[in-house]
Amino acid sequence: RAPLRLATTPTFARQILVPHLAGFTERHPDVEIELLLSIPYLEMGPPYADLQIRFGTGSFTGLISQRLTHDPVFAVCSPAYLAAHPGLRTPADIRLATLLRCPLEPWRPWLLAAGVSDSTEPEGGVRMFDLGMMLEAARAGMGVGLARDCLVRQWLDEGKLVRLFDITVPSASDYYLCRDASQPVDDVVDLFSTWLIALTRNGQTSTY
Repeated sequence: RAPLRLATTPTFARQILVPHLAGFTERHPDVEIELLLSIPYLEMGPPYADLQIRFGTGSFTGLISQRLTHDPVFAVCSPAYLAAHPGLRTPADIRLATLLRCPLEPWRPWLLAAGVSDSTEPEGGVRMFDLGMMLEAARAGMGVGLARDCLVRQWLDEGKLVRLFDITVPSASDYYLCRDASQPVDDVVDLFSTWLIALTRNGQTSTY
């Protein structure tokens, strides 16, 4: 069997990779994948991995990176939260809502694009250091979060989340597939990389 150690962020693993991983393993049963978690905010990763999926600007010391996603950011909340807060009619009303906070997805760029006079980062409430947790909180009706299509397309299609306002902003960070620049590319690494790049290039999570 051919082993492959893959380090990935929790959100990418849960929302994108794992739901579609059977498509790879069924075609390549000889590849034995070991999934490990890394924490982007804390820069925590495993001692060694053949490949890494990292969240950031693409500049990672000692790594060769290729961007996997490139999605703008928009505001979302649950239908129940929107029904309970009927005052959210214009972007300026966003300050009346509980803005869910995650340092990986800051609010300031969206607030500036929306023309909100107070564009400072929100204070108070729970602060979450994982995009997936923040989006789960939005789905649970805790407030308004910032999302990107590759992570919430299914929830939008299912009506578990709704978009607020027609405002999107480019993100400073995306998901990248990375490998150690000092290591040669073997057949297994190349095989999985090709599959994952094709998967994410489809542009819609529901069609991966």
